[in-house]
Amino acid sequence: MAGIDTIGKTTYVANQNYNGVKIDIHNPVVNVPQGNGVTQPPVRIYKYQEAQIPAEYYPQMINTNKTTVKNLPLPAPKPAAELPESVLKEKVTVPVPSPVYIEQTPAKAANIAAPENTVKEEIVTPEAQQNTTNALQKTDIHEDVDVKKIEDPDETKQKHISKVEIVPPGDTSPVIDYIKITENLDSPNYDVQALQMKEIVDAGLTNNPDKIKPYLVEPIFHSVIDIVNKDSSNLAAPTEAQNQIRTKIIENMIAYEKQKQSGVADDKIVLPNNITEEDKNYANTLTPLELAERNKEYGITTLAILAKAFLARTEQETGTVLAITDVPGLSAIVNSLKSNNPTIKLNAIDALIVIQRAEYARELTPIYEALIKTDPNESVRMAAQYALEGLNAKIAQPQQEYNNAA
Repeated sequence: MAGIDTIGKTTYVANQNYNGVKIDIHNPVVNVPQGNGVTQPPVRIYKYQEAQIPAEYYPQMINTNKTTVKNLPLPAPKPAAELPESVLKEKVTVPVPSPVYIEQTPAKAANIAAPENTVKEEIVTPEAQQNTTNALQKTDIHEDVDVKKIEDPDETKQKHISKVEIVPPGDTSPVIDYIKITENLDSPNYDVQALQMKEIVDAGLTNNPDKIKPYLVEPIFHSVIDIVNKDSSNLAAPTEAQNQIRTKIIENMIAYEKQKQSGVADDKIVLPNNITEEDKNYANTLTPLELAERNKEYGITTLAILAKAFLARTEQETGTVLAITDVPGLSAIVNSLKSNNPTIKLNAIDALIVIQRAEYARELTPIYEALIKTDPNESVRMAAQYALEGLNAKIAQPQQEYNNAA
């Protein structure tokens, strides 16, 4: 698959405005052909044996030559009156020097030139303060006395100041878990598949390339293509009872709408069929065949969103339009036109409309023309005609622009 970010399907971990596409998870309705087929390991906690610390590792804690020390009795304290008089009267005061800030004068700065308009403040360490105080006590200080600054050892070392660099914002694409996404797409639960595809479609419909970009990886394409290509011929189809109840439900809906348009009040409307809630629930339960066909429709839509974003990305990065044979997922979409389910065919035509460009006219035109001439479903023929007209408009647009420029 040309140009797609390749991530191993078992080793990777993560980081278009198509308004005609909508996935309805909660109320799916599918037109399905009838068929007769029926169809963490325990956590081990390793507890290592605690070894005793050898005595030689801490000899300072072991005293082999023990001696007995006799505790001599302490002398009884004497009263204060018997202490020497000097102890009682003499008071010793230790002066605490105040902080000293020494500023070198220009004349005594040892020819060190300082920048203009700068104030240089030197802070002396406590040891230096004490030494300076002692020196001042022995010397008469005058204004021209040169007092040398005791340098801090740290000040003699060249300090490396780290440069603050403002890094521009990088890729703002959301980080996604590729493993979890592909697991959902490969899940045997059709609803899990559908909800995951809905997440991808919602990201594509934001019209923000950064939202859909993280999904443009090969494993996700492969998983969605597998959903579209799934062989559903052997899956269980709706039963005859389900089909009968569904037919009655449709008849009731038609009768209700007719009477409602005639002005009949709701409490006066009479339905032709009496259907219990149990029968309604049974009729509305989708069979495996219906669920697989529904997800094929969702998968076709998802492929259209992914393929369109992939085409835009490659054109932006390379400046060229990707060949139609290199569009990921396109063959799965085209093969869906062979389905007996007209709804799937309509979804496939919609997907081609999303992807088609003037450069793809040679390949897509014969497909549309064949559907217009041979498909038994009128809706499919009309959709193919609409797609062909849109493609012809794209072809004519560059020619019209050329004529206007000339």
